[in-house]
Amino acid sequence: MTTLNIILTKFEQDSSHLSDSLITTFKQLCNLSSEIPHPASGQTYERWKVLAKVAATNLNLVKWFESHLDALSILHELGYSKVPAGVYAVWAAEGGIQPLYYQNGQCSGNKYWCSGAGLVDYG
Repeated sequence: MTTLNIILTKFEQDSSHLSDSLITTFKQLCNLSSEIPHPASGQTYERWKVLAKVAATNLNLVKWFESHLDALSILHELGYSKVPAGVYAVWAAEGGIQPLYYQNGQCSGNKYWCSGAGLVDYG
């Protein structure tokens, strides 16, 4: 996956404005999503290699990217063949005194441990 290597190498070489570089690189990684195998597709090792390569570059990147890939995989498992382009995420962690709940078409409450939430188009 040479595009992945190019993106990660460019990130490693860009020492200016880490937060901007993280966001830019994350969005570039999201554009590669269709090339990453879904879980239970017989290519789990390939998926893990991609995530390991991203993790070796930056742990924030892999947290955000894995959350994006997990959301797309859930949609895939549910039979959604076409999803709008954008950044997706899902977070399984629960906690807090006012957990997130869904009512009347709205999500309310607090969601803890959802890093990168401000970058997400669909959660």
